[in-house]
This record gives sequence, C-alpha cells and structure tokens, in this order.
Amino acid sequence: MGAVDNGELVCMYHGWRFGAKGECTDVPTLNTVDDEGFSTKKNGERFLKSVTKSNCGNNRAVVEHEGLVYVWRGNLLEADPSLLPTRRTGDME
Repeated sequence: MGAVDNGELVCMYHGWRFGAKGECTDVPTLNTVDDEGFSTKKNGERFLKSVTKSNCGNNRAVVEHEGLVYVWRGNLLEADPSLLPTRRTGDME
C-alpha cells in the first residue's frame, strides 16, 4: 500500500521513498531534527546506499492483485499469482 508522489513510490506504512530506478531516496525514521527544528539526513546516508544496493539491479516479479501491488522477491520463474490471498466477499469494502 502506497502512492506515487513527485515520481517516487512512497510506502504508506513506513514512509520509505523509492525513485524511478529503484533507489531508496528517503527513510523518514533516519532523519533527525536539529535545535531549530530543521530536518537533517546526516545519520541515514549509509543506510540509504545499502537499501539501494540491495534493491537496484534486481529483477522482481510485480503484479497488481485486488487493488494491491505484490512484489515477489524470490526466483522470478517461481512467482505464482495463484498463491496470493483473495479477499472474501465483504472484506475491505
């Protein structure tokens, strides 16, 4: 569950942001606030690079199913949409 904001995919739950090429551009919990109330990212640059390295260049099977986007992180040839959960009548309406 998320949204696209200014060309970036934003996780609705964690707030992590990913650019068009899969690079991690922001993890809000890594940001700090200085004495004047300004947000800084000095603590998270190494982590952002680590997340980017583990996500960029990897091919993933992605499918939209019943309003959600699922990403298969395993072997692409083993991705099976029939294994995805199905909403029952009355769920999330």
